[in-house]
Amino acid sequence: MRTLLRYSAFFIIAFVAIALCLDQWMAKKIIFRDPNSNQSKMLRLVSSTDPLEIPIFGSSKARSAFIPDTLGPTVFNYGMDKCNYDVIEFELAHELAKPSTAPIIIEFNHRFFIHEPEHTIDAATFVPIIDKPGVRDYLKKNGRDELRWSIPGVRYYGSILTFIRSASRKETGQRKHISKGGLFIDNPASPRVLKSQVDARDNEIAEQHDLLFRKTHVEEAISAQGLARLQGLDALLLFSEPKDRIELFEAQLAQRPDRPILIVYTPQHPSELKGMANYDRVLAKFKEWETRFPNVHVYNYSHVRLPDTDFKNIAHLNTAGARVLSGMLKHDAQQYLSNP
Repeated sequence: MRTLLRYSAFFIIAFVAIALCLDQWMAKKIIFRDPNSNQSKMLRLVSSTDPLEIPIFGSSKARSAFIPDTLGPTVFNYGMDKCNYDVIEFELAHELAKPSTAPIIIEFNHRFFIHEPEHTIDAATFVPIIDKPGVRDYLKKNGRDELRWSIPGVRYYGSILTFIRSASRKETGQRKHISKGGLFIDNPASPRVLKSQVDARDNEIAEQHDLLFRKTHVEEAISAQGLARLQGLDALLLFSEPKDRIELFEAQLAQRPDRPILIVYTPQHPSELKGMANYDRVLAKFKEWETRFPNVHVYNYSHVRLPDTDFKNIAHLNTAGARVLSGMLKHDAQQYLSNP
């Protein structure tokens, strides 16, 4: 019996030691190897004490649109895939708690407030910093917490491939530049690819109109599946205004009146705005925020017409488009970007 206990204790100690070493090795050699990965960006955000840093928060649209060196020497681009207010809420909470009075740039688009934490909050982004203040509470609040994330050697199960891809990511066949968190692709979308994307958007708009008509006028002819599809198309095409999410955002806007907050709607391909029947609600919100919050400044470039050659696809600018957007913002917001 004693021999069995000794062997058991040995294996338990060995397992713990291996798990801890694996955790350390993963963090050093894989997870935080790329300073521009989502994990490294989050670690930087919660650890940075630079009072002059001007952060850019937003989705992959932001990551491909704002060139930090054009905007200023202290600008860093925290943009990442699927990052709407579900993630920006966390980023703002940490940034607003800092003693800095530097401006904050927030990329805005019509899907900004959609609340889908199971889709927008990627565990692989937050698990590596699970021990940092506020991270666990944030994940719990959004239903994204799991007990295993406290267990070294186990917490990264299911995310290892994500980390490896991030550490060695490549844009095949495309010329790219990575700078201070931004990822910029030189290649424009080919006319054929762009046309297929525009056609797909037109088909979605037509389908939405058809389902809405059937729901409104021939209710018995639309199925539960059709209603679910209509809800998904509305989320894709319309400005989403969940009251609780907007109120939370507005509370954060009011939290630090000494910090300029620059809300930027980047130039959009016309097909991205086509079908947004409630665009007037976006304009109303912009006007309300600038009226209620003296520190909030909106730069709405959504209808700035750029040539197709300035887009990587219908959703993202390429390097040429990013140069245009960054130059416009640098000029229009120079009073905030020149003197952080």
